[in-house]
Order: sequence, then C-alpha cells, then structure tokens
Amino acid sequence: MYVLNPFRPGEGATFPGGVGRLPIRFVKMANAPDGSYLLDMQGIELLDSEKSQSTNQGGRYFLDAKGGSITAATTQGVKLAFLRPSLPLTGLRVHRKSQTELVLASEFLTLGFQADGLLVFVPHRALALRLHSLVAGGSDARLDGGRLHLPGGFGGFTVVPEVTPTPSRPPSFEVLTPRKPLEKSHWEARWRIAPGQRLAVGLIEPQVPQSIVREPALPVLSGDAPDLTEQIDAAHAEGHGVVVRLRVPEYPEAARYIQMLRLARRADGVVLDGLETLVWTRAYACIRQAREIFPGGKVLLAPTADDAPPLPPFVHAYSDGGL
Repeated sequence: MYVLNPFRPGEGATFPGGVGRLPIRFVKMANAPDGSYLLDMQGIELLDSEKSQSTNQGGRYFLDAKGGSITAATTQGVKLAFLRPSLPLTGLRVHRKSQTELVLASEFLTLGFQADGLLVFVPHRALALRLHSLVAGGSDARLDGGRLHLPGGFGGFTVVPEVTPTPSRPPSFEVLTPRKPLEKSHWEARWRIAPGQRLAVGLIEPQVPQSIVREPALPVLSGDAPDLTEQIDAAHAEGHGVVVRLRVPEYPEAARYIQMLRLARRADGVVLDGLETLVWTRAYACIRQAREIFPGGKVLLAPTADDAPPLPPFVHAYSDGGL
C-alpha cells in the first residue's frame, strides 16, 4: 500500500521546469496587513483550432485571510467560485515569491499560486475544502471521481485531487447540493484530503469564438529512434522543421525523460504523448520541463482518446495545441 509522506510547511507547492518565453507572470501581487492577497495573472492566448475558439488563460485570486475564503475570478473580475478551507488562512507567511509563483505557508497549510492560474492546497492537517460555484457549466462540464472540469461562457474552473497509487487514505469528495446540477450556478461540493496529498484548482478564462488558421504540421520523429540526432540534422539540412514525439513517463523514469528532452532539443519542438494518463502533479512537471528546454519552440500534445479526461488548464497553458 502506498504510504503518504506529509509535506513540511512550504513544501509541495513548487514544481520543476519553467515558463520558457511564454508571457506567464503575475501582473499584480498586492497584500494587506491582515494577510489578505490579491493576485492578477497575465492572460495568454490558447488556440483550439478544432473548436475555432481561443481562451485567454489567466485569472485572479483574492485571499481573505480573516474571512477564511479564497475567491477565484477571471481577469475581467467575474467571480467564479468561493473556496473555503477548514484550516485557517491567517498566519500565512511568504515562503517563496517571484514573477511566476507565490508560496504561502503556515503550520496548518501551504498554498501555492502559479501565474498560469494554478492554486495548490498542501495541508499539514486534515483538510476539507468547500467550494461554492458561482457559474454554470456548459455542455463540456465533467465531474468524475472528484475530478471537476467546469468550462463556461463567462469562465470556469477545474478541481483535481492528487490520486496516488492505492493510498492509505484516498481523497474523498461529495456534492453538498445534489439537486443543483453542474449546468446551474450556486451548487456546492466538498473535497477532503490528508497531509501528504495535494489538491489543485485551475482557472478557465472565457472562450471567444474566432477564425483560426492552422499552421502546416511539422514532420514528427520518434524519440525512440537510435539515430534521432542524425534524422534531425538531415531534416534541417533540407530546410525542414521537425518535432520529436516522446512518451511521458511515470516517476521512476523521470531522469530518462529529461535525457530524452535534452537529446531532442536540436529539433524545433516536441510532441508529448500520454500526459492525460498521469497524475496531475506529474503531468504538470512534464510539460513545464518540456517548455523549459524548448522555451520558444513547439510543445505539442498528442491526440487522446475521446473518453480521456481533459487536461487541466494549467497544464494546457504550456502547450502550443495538439497535432
């Protein structure tokens, strides 16, 4: 059985990799003497050519320390949800701070805010997180095993628990307003997680219909090819761009994944295959590591099965779309 290893205050809310040349950053980070924070994140345009729409990924969080709640909102100020943890939000101190992340920690709870819209709850005591949705989900709304994906016309959000292999205390989830479906606003739900587990909240900005012109697809090479560098050099010698397809690994193979990324860095980008099969913490690390090694190159996503869970927006923010 997988045994949970609790994080110490300040741990568990930062991740390997980086934002590369993407314009992901905080444009406002204001705090009050009572420990409250207002965080505005830079919106970056994500294109979805299949649905002919774009999403400006970004958003806003307001942490009300004394009130014990966090408000999630769009960059336009449209409130999406209220988050009320059972652990106190007072007493939080800055553990780490930069243009792309803010980590606050106390003896009870660590919060990690990333400028891509990710908010990570890392409890040091048992945590119950109550969510009150202020928006209605559209036809793409999904709720499966505590994993929530709620896009909407005015913006939305996602909640993803970290489900580790056969945990001794798996995260629990319950809908508190069963007569309020996702298609309506003002419904409530609650997640419970133990020390050693993490819960992610991500923001989804409003989707804007538009005409999108798809770029010509680049040739794709297999990352398993023994002569990969020779194939890349040959394509460049002929004046062609090329991307390398890599299968993302589980944790035991993480070192090999970095080696493959570095081997493929002579190419014009990578295609990541299998992100949707990973726990969100690993998927997030994998795509950030790819973006760090290809700061201005292509980071593409391989096609997934129709019944595959959607990638969280904070993972998708680092990609240039799909094949």
